[in-house]
Amino acid sequence: MGQARNNNHNNEIWKYGDGQIAIYTENPAIWARIKRSYSHITQLMGEYWHKGNQRPHAMQYLAPIGKRRTFEKMLGVKMQIY
Repeated sequence: MGQARNNNHNNEIWKYGDGQIAIYTENPAIWARIKRSYSHITQLMGEYWHKGNQRPHAMQYLAPIGKRRTFEKMLGVKMQIY
């Protein structure tokens, strides 16, 4: 999986099935950007919480593989091909 640490936030992208990618990010600024600009093409797959926190620790999204380069640039990581 492509992985990078940007501002102490973990970001990853990997292929998920045919024609889709999974996106994992711990960066709230990226959550807001995806919600604002890419909500029409992404689906929220999951929220990750630490016990006792008021907000999620991380989010995971599903997106079309055609937008792979857009999300690689946004997250600062490359998707690893297996």
